[in-house]
Amino acid sequence: MSINKYFTIVISLFFFSCSFDNKSGIWQEGNELTNDTKINKNNKRIKVFKETEIFQEEVLKKTNLLLKDSKYNKSWLNEYYNLKNNYQNFKVKDFSKDDVTKEKYNLKLRGKLLSYKDQLISYDKNANIIVYSLAKKQIIVKYNFYKNKFKKYKKRIFLTIDKENNSVVAADNLGYIYSIDLNLGKLNWAQNFGVPFRSELKIFDKQIFISNQDNVLYSLSSKSGKKNWQLLTEQGNLKSNFKNSLVIDSQNLFFLNSVGKLHSINHVNQKINWITAVSQPAANSKFNYYDGQPITLYADKLILTSSSRTILIDALSGNTIWSKPISNKLKPVVIQKQLYLFSSNNFLISINFDGKINWSRNINKMLKKDFDNDFKRVGNIKSIMIVNNALQAITERGGIINFNVQDGSIKEIVKLSKEKINLYPIYISKKLLYINEKGSLIVYF
Repeated sequence: MSINKYFTIVISLFFFSCSFDNKSGIWQEGNELTNDTKINKNNKRIKVFKETEIFQEEVLKKTNLLLKDSKYNKSWLNEYYNLKNNYQNFKVKDFSKDDVTKEKYNLKLRGKLLSYKDQLISYDKNANIIVYSLAKKQIIVKYNFYKNKFKKYKKRIFLTIDKENNSVVAADNLGYIYSIDLNLGKLNWAQNFGVPFRSELKIFDKQIFISNQDNVLYSLSSKSGKKNWQLLTEQGNLKSNFKNSLVIDSQNLFFLNSVGKLHSINHVNQKINWITAVSQPAANSKFNYYDGQPITLYADKLILTSSSRTILIDALSGNTIWSKPISNKLKPVVIQKQLYLFSSNNFLISINFDGKINWSRNINKMLKKDFDNDFKRVGNIKSIMIVNNALQAITERGGIINFNVQDGSIKEIVKLSKEKINLYPIYISKKLLYINEKGSLIVYF
């Protein structure tokens, strides 16, 4: 990319950040549709919730939703499954009815699992990139990028799979990004950008998209790791725990940084489509950082959730469709224009894309009433996904809670293990896989 094109991006960002006026409804917080309002048929704002009160009400209704058939999954290429951070309806063995086999491998893993071609990819406590063959039941690649001088540094590594180059790409909190061949275990390339990376990784059309802790967004060549272009956005608070989030479609990249600014960039011509500030209640304005979950892209809608707010945004314009004071503490589940949230007050909530709440259930209340149980015994929920046409929650104490998608009621509770789950599970073919608190790989099938 030429220097002129690079400055065009930076200048465009400055222009966008300065030129949004009170009529745009995009940049100025006072004009966003974020104060618990929506537009009615007469083009007037109407209140749908109290402004500051977090939603915690049971709504006992039932929908007629029929999910499309679940399907076996063959790979898990990104941290949140795919380029859009959106899960499918996974098909696995029914652990409440079928015979279950458990395998355990003491690999000392501490990175989230990826899967490609019947191989599992993660990294261990010593920052070795590990490629484990499920078929051979052995480590086939163990590669350590770091020299002795880096041993004293605690590494945080972000991974994604580069299918085209049959490689795993790793970026870290030391400012390095590198690529390793999945078969040969050799280094393809490495680059140092000097500032710690802190974001999801996405690869599309021979470009790697990633950002650093200063909220600089990069496009890198997946073949060499060299910079194609970069985009400077607002610098955030280094104390933020939020990991910058990226989702991508065939033409556009959507980037949410640590100060709650959402950017839409055309990754084909490197032009900015729009920038919008996420509703202020969804960001910690006092310390200037965003505290939310990763973005999810579904069709032409973006879903943003945090500890205080859930927002639906039109991906084409950047306009807020609706915003509600509904908290969420796990990555949201979206399927067939239905949004499922697990709130900070332990409610499971289903919302239509039109903003209507289908149902809302107090999980602890259901556990006590119907199962003589509670979260202290089953463990806090680590993840929720659609599995075998049900909402499946995995708890930290190795339990499964299956919820009915039509009304949120608990269908069953299955105890798989007494071992605590450390990192959220993935579903590959008929298998459920996760890493326990000691770093062991656990496989159920």
